[in-house]
Amino acid sequence: MPSFSVQNPEYRQIDRRRAVNAEHVAPMTRHPDVFERSECGALDQGTHRGNTWHTRTEQGWSIDVTRFRENLLRVRYSPQGGFDTTPTYALPEGTEPETGALELHDDGDRFRFACAEGHVVIAKADGQLGAFKTNGDSLLEAQGAPYVLHSIMAGTVEVGCGFEIENEAFHGLGDKPGHLDMRGYRYTLWNTDSFGYDHRSDAIYKSIPFVIADRGGEGRVGLFFDNTRRATFDFGHDDNDRFAYAAAGGDLVIYVFLAQDPVEICAAYCRLTGTPELPPMWAIGYQQCRWSYYPEARVREVVTEFREREIPCDAIYLDIDYMEEYKCFTWSELLFPDLPRMVADFREVGMRTVVMIDPGISNVPDYHVVTSGDELDVWCRRTSGELMRGPVWPQDCKFPDYTKASVREWWAGLYDELYRTVGISGFWNDMNEPAVFQVTRATFPDEVYHDMDGHGATHAAAHNVYGLKMTEASHAGLKRSRPAVRPFLLTRATYAGGQRYAACWTGDNSATWRHLRTANHQCIRLSLSGFSLSGSDIGGFAGDPDGELYTRWVELAVFHPVMRTHSMGSNADGATQTDKEAVAAAEETNRRDQEPWSFGEPFTTYCREAIGWRYRLLPSLYTALEALHRHGTPVLVPGYMDDPTDRRLVDRDTFRFGEHLFVDPVLKEGQVAKRSYLPAGTWYHLQTGERFAGATRVRHETPLGAIPAFVRGGAVVQLDPVRQHTGAEFPEPPELHVFHAEGQLDSSLYQDAGEGYDFERGDYLRTRFTYSGGLGRGEVSASREGDFAPPFGAYTLVWHLGDLEKSSGDLRLWVDGEEVAAEMADGTLRASIKRDFSRLELTS
Repeated sequence: MPSFSVQNPEYRQIDRRRAVNAEHVAPMTRHPDVFERSECGALDQGTHRGNTWHTRTEQGWSIDVTRFRENLLRVRYSPQGGFDTTPTYALPEGTEPETGALELHDDGDRFRFACAEGHVVIAKADGQLGAFKTNGDSLLEAQGAPYVLHSIMAGTVEVGCGFEIENEAFHGLGDKPGHLDMRGYRYTLWNTDSFGYDHRSDAIYKSIPFVIADRGGEGRVGLFFDNTRRATFDFGHDDNDRFAYAAAGGDLVIYVFLAQDPVEICAAYCRLTGTPELPPMWAIGYQQCRWSYYPEARVREVVTEFREREIPCDAIYLDIDYMEEYKCFTWSELLFPDLPRMVADFREVGMRTVVMIDPGISNVPDYHVVTSGDELDVWCRRTSGELMRGPVWPQDCKFPDYTKASVREWWAGLYDELYRTVGISGFWNDMNEPAVFQVTRATFPDEVYHDMDGHGATHAAAHNVYGLKMTEASHAGLKRSRPAVRPFLLTRATYAGGQRYAACWTGDNSATWRHLRTANHQCIRLSLSGFSLSGSDIGGFAGDPDGELYTRWVELAVFHPVMRTHSMGSNADGATQTDKEAVAAAEETNRRDQEPWSFGEPFTTYCREAIGWRYRLLPSLYTALEALHRHGTPVLVPGYMDDPTDRRLVDRDTFRFGEHLFVDPVLKEGQVAKRSYLPAGTWYHLQTGERFAGATRVRHETPLGAIPAFVRGGAVVQLDPVRQHTGAEFPEPPELHVFHAEGQLDSSLYQDAGEGYDFERGDYLRTRFTYSGGLGRGEVSASREGDFAPPFGAYTLVWHLGDLEKSSGDLRLWVDGEEVAAEMADGTLRASIKRDFSRLELTS
């Protein structure tokens, strides 16, 4: 008798101790429930037309294989015989397979579907799925046929498949905590309000069913299981030799990525599900948030402190309490008597304002959101027709059904006043799992109906896309209100493809050293899963960090595209958000401050310097985000992807930031030195310039203030001067750093106005630097495209000489054939050069 999945709430209608298999039930006996498990069965020859092959099985299943893109095949299994047309929203609307022909081969006992970098095979006997390299070596082999589990009382409760595990490492699944390599773990995909989660928690906020099964030098394959229902991924937890996938109904839809470069697999997945927009430059500066900054005088105090202390910052957030009685799209005139003036004043000093918007709408009379929503009937209803109501911040909430086009249109229009009239710069969609307070389920029951754009489905299918569809509607509203402005939207819950609409963060973490390490893993995992524009609550949301932990978190977050401090503030004292007098009293007695200066010296200085490094590295981050927007290339990748053949890089805390920076963050209390394993090549410490050889462990000092980041030899990197915000003018020319190494290496630099869409019409500058180094010489060539003129005309060149210093004779610098005066000190050569050079030469 097959076992039930304890992770699947659909089984709540089945008494797992008393349900019996249909094969063992006498016709006239009765049981609480009866189930049957059936497998795919044998396949017929099928039909092959153009880019698709389709077949039926002896059990009545439908199977098709479609050439979707180069080195990307979609395989679908439908136990019902007809494919489910309910949208998953993972792919951009209108996405269709490419028209190239599917290459099909009949190998006797299996059908083989060939791509340039590998093959997908389906066994004729039972539909088992496998993936192989072009030379026939295995990438992933099935273990058991696809199956469906059906119950009389609950209907289809599980569809799944399994694969053999050999020496794979598994990566992906978005924001899951725990080890980077998921081997040996089991995870559930069911968006969940997970306050105070830890590294063992499951499930949490996001459902991104994308996985890379990586065998190192032997190859790898990417798998995207596009099913929005609750799902489990078991990477050898229950059976050490089996990777099992199961979803609570629907079809088994698997996109198979066959590229052998793991970064390209991630990029191809991101391109399939939609690359994000290029964010406004201010959104990748440092941001400050807490639950909650109010009244207006307190918010102004924080903004003034940043500017007076000369700690760079681009955004201040207003949490739930800025609203009037938790009514979204309103603000408290008691706490913020002139919100537009405050927002405008902040903008004058380069500080943007971001506010929260939740899906739980307070069900009170004379509230324009409720009134207009009632008129248009936008609310979620139970299958009985009754309104779905429940407590969130207001005690009685209604919830929009964002899966209906007219509801998204209505919701989009609600942003206009705050965005266009008040001048709010960004929005924060929270609680959109959707969260419901007071019940252990923490969300809607399954018996809530959703429109799903005319297809209709219960909450069991709509739950994991609720947050995605909310952000789609919000994003559309921002684009409609201010079409010339790049929107910034932050979300907590989402599904695959949600990166098209919003950045994200890792939710309500805690102020512990373990959570610091978890934040590192989560942001890397999110980056691999399409959500490079992500970050964590610096310092931890719950609890109180000390100065060391907070500083180390800031130093890590220098390399997270969303760099935001967020904390519970005085709410940790137990004051409820319905009692503002109690919260105000807590503010006076114990504010639980968590700003970069809150822990005194020397931590304030260390945090100021770390945030300064963020602003110095903005050219590298912005270049990486443009590559994400254009190609889907992840901004953060685990260290092993730098050299997939080197298994010593697997499941470490190291990661690559952009093209050529390698980071091994300090994640342990009191750690004043580290031994870092670097990929092969030559590396330079970002801060000190010290040179190291790769493919070995190197020791370096890591006192507070030291950020263990290394630049690849041969890289060319622009470092900006520190500014108080991204809109400020450069106080001095940027530095162009060149890191000598033998051989040749390309580096990229992308620049535009940092706002608006003129870059789509050619107003950008994309520069490719090519470094060639050898004994006693170094050379940089620059090629450019685009019409954008950066706001500076010169660089301060900083050439890290490495072993060039040991060459005989004096080093001489030539810029486009003309010798330029230069100074040498501490292993570097420095000179002032024109920005638009074509060639630099350093010879002895």
